[in-house]
Amino acid sequence: NNNPNNILQEENQRLQILAATNDDIDDDLRFSAVLTGGYLGNKKDTDAALVQRRKEELQWLRSLVLESIDPVYIPFLVAHRGFHSIHDRSDVRPLENSLMAYEAAWTNGIHLCECDIALTKDERIILAHDENFARLGMDPSSPLCNRTVRDLTFQELMNCPLKSGARPPLLFDVLRSAAAIGEESKLIVEIKAGNSDAVSALARMFVRHPQLMAHVAVVMSFDAFIMHNLRREMGAVFEQLYGVYNNVQHHQPSQQQQYLQQQQHHQQTSLTAANETAMASTTSTTATSITSAPIKIPTSKEERDNPINTDNDTAPDTPSYHPLKSQNNTP
Repeated sequence: NNNPNNILQEENQRLQILAATNDDIDDDLRFSAVLTGGYLGNKKDTDAALVQRRKEELQWLRSLVLESIDPVYIPFLVAHRGFHSIHDRSDVRPLENSLMAYEAAWTNGIHLCECDIALTKDERIILAHDENFARLGMDPSSPLCNRTVRDLTFQELMNCPLKSGARPPLLFDVLRSAAAIGEESKLIVEIKAGNSDAVSALARMFVRHPQLMAHVAVVMSFDAFIMHNLRREMGAVFEQLYGVYNNVQHHQPSQQQQYLQQQQHHQQTSLTAANETAMASTTSTTATSITSAPIKIPTSKEERDNPINTDNDTAPDTPSYHPLKSQNNTP
């Protein structure tokens, strides 16, 4: 039978048997088997074409950053989930939230990259946007890929490779790469809603590896409860590392915080003095009555509309700040 398809099929079968039964097969013959489709059924070598396309994608990114964008805006340009394929492909560009996606962005001129984090069952901070890896996993039908990240240990996640063949990276791994690439390489870390336990884990990582904080530009979340806990946890981190809580950069409270502290101290002092006066009056044997100061009845419209004296208010003039209106108010 001289059918070319049958001849190619028989040759492929022969090469497969030869490769499987003979460990000493010549490398040239083994390479010939790959090129002729003996293993994968391909009619030509596609690896070189893929490498070329990946090279062209990185060249495009570099030219975009260095030539097409005003350098003034580069520090504010954010690679969302790194330099990745928006169609979840891994043939030309890296997958989202993968180590390759961030290293490709940073080494080609991008300063800021956004990432999403979640906490594993054994409290490892993993990069993950979805609740599970069914969308990005190599085997979407795998039970591990369909379980939520917080129900899996890091060891189990390593048995759930991504489409690219790599495992989901740890936040520590990505930050360490950022530190190795350069001081301008930084992450914008988003804590997904509902992952409140990730806040404490993030704070512990910063305590153990404080040098990595320089490569975290922003920690954000759309969950207000998470952000409240984050402020408290990071305050404890700064206090432990630097001995201060507020305004770590300047090692002193801000102007607004200083004003509030002064107001609170004045209120407490006034309240204590008033209590002491009242106690002295009730225990005095010579006092027969307590005469209060005359009450001024507001007469003008201005006094009725603004009954509180604010002459002594010295709060900073900021639109979002509302100073205390009276120094004698009690909680």
